[in-house]
Amino acid sequence: EDLLSKRDFIYSKDEEPHAKRNREILKAHPEIKELMRPEWRTKYLVAGTVALQIFMAWLTLEWSWLPYMMAVYVVGATANHSLFLAIHELSHNLGSST
Repeated sequence: EDLLSKRDFIYSKDEEPHAKRNREILKAHPEIKELMRPEWRTKYLVAGTVALQIFMAWLTLEWSWLPYMMAVYVVGATANHSLFLAIHELSHNLGSST
């Protein structure tokens, strides 16, 4: 069991790469610090995206397979990717200023 716990994850004594890269970028381009702030539109974009997904679920109820799969691939995948990006931004507390 102890052997398994040592193999199930990569352990490193190196510095965390995101923090290091963040420092390097800010040193080279201090002007981008202005872009590192909460985005007030996030909640509206997320609500709109979820509404789009619910609407598409209703709209495509009677569609044949080919148009349905095309809609799933284009609209559904784009909406899901957008929501994953929103989740990422929210994990950095960039969804709102409060």
